[in-house]
Amino acid sequence: MHGSVVHAPLADPVRILDVGCGTGFVTIDLALRYPDAEVYGVDISAVPIRDHSSIPPNVHFIQGDIRSLVADAKPPLTLGSFDHVFSRLLIMGVDDGPS
Repeated sequence: MHGSVVHAPLADPVRILDVGCGTGFVTIDLALRYPDAEVYGVDISAVPIRDHSSIPPNVHFIQGDIRSLVADAKPPLTLGSFDHVFSRLLIMGVDDGPS
């Protein structure tokens, strides 16, 4: 996509959420693009980070089911607290939809 994963016009975001962050690639890309924002990557599986020194200080990874985490309404994942929410390929993880 022209060398960029995200094309949304974001004006000075403070908090960004990457739902289903997988490897953390997009989470880290967003953090580098918006160094003044706190960027949270959430995935049901652990994020496989090989080199922890490559993670910007504004990145936070959380392991868990986003539905449960939001339902618990515990910071930092409270509804309405993010300026931008990114998700891609979440359909791959849907296992309780209608058959």
